[in-house]
Amino acid sequence: MRQVNGVGEACPVPVIMTKRALAENGDEPLEVLVDNDGAVQNVSRFAVSLGYGVDVSKEEGVFHIVLRKEGGEEQKDVSAPVSEPNAGEADRMAAAAEMRMTNAGKTVVILSSDMMGSGEDALGRTLMKNFVFALTQLDELPDLIMLYNTGAKLSTAGAETLADLQKLEQAGVTIMTCGACMKYFGIEDKLSVGQVTNMYSIVEEMCNAGRILRP
Repeated sequence: MRQVNGVGEACPVPVIMTKRALAENGDEPLEVLVDNDGAVQNVSRFAVSLGYGVDVSKEEGVFHIVLRKEGGEEQKDVSAPVSEPNAGEADRMAAAAEMRMTNAGKTVVILSSDMMGSGEDALGRTLMKNFVFALTQLDELPDLIMLYNTGAKLSTAGAETLADLQKLEQAGVTIMTCGACMKYFGIEDKLSVGQVTNMYSIVEEMCNAGRILRP
């Protein structure tokens, strides 16, 4: 079984390493080694999205993530490299263009701070709370809300914006919070809505969005 060693690597490197290895590995099982919960979640979620079965175990502080193709399911193409110049670049760009067309109507909201605007902090936090509430009142809700930097705090327990974000999630809006940001602020265990994401997924979603809203 081929093995990819992502121990010590920060987001989004383990996901990118996994993507490249899957493209080269064909139908053979793949084992990915990582050393933190965020990487386990990100690699596992990425693999599942491509139709792979995931088995996770832990030995001496290292997580072993074994990926196997699920039988009888149509698999998505992962053969295009993430960023390999001069290696099928035309095919990669064509695939990216096709994805952008598919997601032409997708609305992504970026919350990169726990405050809206600059100046008075207390006012900024109130404005952000009101902005998130206003999202719940739209006739056409956004498809995805991504939170990073201090914006990651908005999806945690005790945040004034939590109830509205939960309401949006219940209505079908995807909520994604940067795992590296949560780790930086020491709030990994306080996420109370949505899912943890990584920088590769953030960049991918922004590239494929039909429109992006930033308060």
